[in-house]
Amino acid sequence: MSASTARSVLRPERPLLVFVFVLVSLVTVWLFVPTMLGHAAVMNADNVDVTATDARVTDDGRTLAVAFQIHNPTHRAISVSTALVHVYDGDTRVSDGTTTPFQRTVVPAGETRTVTLGIGIQDGYEERVRQDTDDRGFRYSGKLRGTIADRTVDVYVDSGEGKR
Repeated sequence: MSASTARSVLRPERPLLVFVFVLVSLVTVWLFVPTMLGHAAVMNADNVDVTATDARVTDDGRTLAVAFQIHNPTHRAISVSTALVHVYDGDTRVSDGTTTPFQRTVVPAGETRTVTLGIGIQDGYEERVRQDTDDRGFRYSGKLRGTIADRTVDVYVDSGEGKR
């Protein structure tokens, strides 16, 4: 490297232009990286795992309280607040099929949280559900709705084999 080349790198002829270029580059990286991580987290929402851990009939006999563990392996927190989860006893749907709101739960990146859903029982199936709660013969299917990086995502629930 000649002396004149070294001098031009250390003292450019247009320092303002170099400063603006460096500033624009830094701002671009500062904005791009979080946006890209958010998009990656939304694309990986399918990797969020939902597992039923406990089920019991509430005192009124009309609702099945099901605890679900939500594991978030993405790089962003996921916030969930509504669910449409069906409960099956064998091939028979015993839930009433309504959307279930619950307290907003935030699952930080790489962590697991438990949320309990109150799922309505269809008329006429209350006793059947009460009996099957003891031997955990249920299968769950549906989705939890939430957000990752201000984008709506659906986290699918398909757990438990149930009785056949």
